[in-house]
Amino acid sequence: MLLLAVIVLPCAGWVPCSSSQAAEAETKPAPVDYVRDVQPLLAAHCYKCHGPQRQEGGLRLNTRASVFGTSDSGKPAVMPSDPAASRLVQLVSGKDPDLKMPPEDEGRPLSDAQVELLARWVSEGAAWPADADLPSAGSNHWAWHRPLKAVLPSVRNGDWPRGAIDYFVLVRLEKAGLAPAPEADRYTLARRVYLDLV
Repeated sequence: MLLLAVIVLPCAGWVPCSSSQAAEAETKPAPVDYVRDVQPLLAAHCYKCHGPQRQEGGLRLNTRASVFGTSDSGKPAVMPSDPAASRLVQLVSGKDPDLKMPPEDEGRPLSDAQVELLARWVSEGAAWPADADLPSAGSNHWAWHRPLKAVLPSVRNGDWPRGAIDYFVLVRLEKAGLAPAPEADRYTLARRVYLDLV
């Protein structure tokens, strides 16, 4: 009798779901992820005319502020949770043949599955992570700045550095009150190379 109680007690809180709930859980698609699903789609089909280089119609699709802000049409491109009111979904779905995007001479139209993916993303709230914006040419992002030659710091032991990077190493050593190790002889260097390679 005691054994039966042990078996029944752990199951006391478990409530089986109905077969319709189980089927619904299996068929419900995973939420649309902007970085994984939407951004590559926009990059492949839209950035050519609405990206960092060109902004046809004042519409830019590579930054959050421009997608959810107003464009030349006076409305945002995306209205979160409302795909029917979202200009982006209206244009790529081709409901208005005069304004179908992308234009025929600019590329292939989106497939029905791709349009559905965008509409699902919008209906799910159009989540856009803060760090998902692509940098624009001329922005303050480090990748857009020309590399500059660094000014070499002044060091007390000016004879030790052989190259530019040695100045920076020596400054840190001197700041910590350390001196560079003496140069190793040929046999020690050969041994280090051997140990490193083998």
